[in-house]
Amino acid sequence: MFNALTSYLGLAKPETVTVSRLLIHPIKSCHGTSVQAAVCTKTGLQYDREFMIIDANTHKAITARDIAKMVLIYPEVHPDLGSSDGGTLRVSFPPEADLEEFEVPLRPDPERVKEWEMIDDVKLWSFTIDAYVCQAVAPTNSGLSPSEIISKYIGRPALLVVKGPSPRIAKPTPSAPNLDATFLFQDGYPLMVLSMETIQDVCERVLQAVRNEEGWAVAGLDVTKWGSPGMNEEKWSMVERFRPNIVFTGAREAFDEDSWEEISVRDSQTDELKGRILLVSRCTRCLLPNVDPASGVPDKAVPFKVISKYRRVDVRDKYSPCVGVNAVSLLDAFPISVGDKVTITKRLDRGAETLAVK
Repeated sequence: MFNALTSYLGLAKPETVTVSRLLIHPIKSCHGTSVQAAVCTKTGLQYDREFMIIDANTHKAITARDIAKMVLIYPEVHPDLGSSDGGTLRVSFPPEADLEEFEVPLRPDPERVKEWEMIDDVKLWSFTIDAYVCQAVAPTNSGLSPSEIISKYIGRPALLVVKGPSPRIAKPTPSAPNLDATFLFQDGYPLMVLSMETIQDVCERVLQAVRNEEGWAVAGLDVTKWGSPGMNEEKWSMVERFRPNIVFTGAREAFDEDSWEEISVRDSQTDELKGRILLVSRCTRCLLPNVDPASGVPDKAVPFKVISKYRRVDVRDKYSPCVGVNAVSLLDAFPISVGDKVTITKRLDRGAETLAVK
């Protein structure tokens, strides 16, 4: 185990991993987009979870935990540096929905939002947040607003909102008691990272459950669906189920990222230091990863029941399994790309955050 002194001094021989995927989710709980490069900021990857869908009456966040087919809403970022709005966000729906697409400003100009409705009691978990109700860049063919189109898709009155100006403060963690970070519509922290080694381990555990190995029986598991022939393909969609921002390849073992405290991102060609990231806590999981990002249909068992068998490890929430780690950029902004080299500069023992083994 690594102790506090190890964390302070860093590693004698730093290990490296590689950025293998970058994902942004412009509208919370809607379809994610894999990108080759992004800007990592203090509030998360640029364009990640800057928009959200809320109940029109209660102003409570609506997520794919509530309406699984939200993952089939496809937001597409179209930056335009020459525009006062920074570009547009184009939102489309599955063909069978028979709904028109629309565009809203990507980064609404301050003058524009003066004309938009401001809501100051948006509820997202334990947070109360401010937000603006989005309006279309141009009138839609139907004359419906973006919120009205989304309401038709999800079958209940809803509003599409973009984060307002008030900062949302991230809560300190045992390993980061002096954390100074703000974020947008992410669940609890600006970034979530994980390794492909972790995903591979989850897939292997699913196969153990399929084989009904001792200690791995899982109720409701569809053996035909999750049998070994399809698991190589499923490994990649399993990444998308967990909705991370940064995925690494080359960790020395599954869940190795649990013990990373600080990492540095370097250019793969020049080795130039690009940025630094602080990893602040494990990411506890709900049932959302059970939703298939390709079909919008939730599975009865995978992966939640499987990871619950062995990843209920965090004292903050002893009933929720953990996959991935929450993180914060230590720089205001830096570019990050697939292929970048990442050095694990500090490790720590999350013993104070770990449930005792029974």
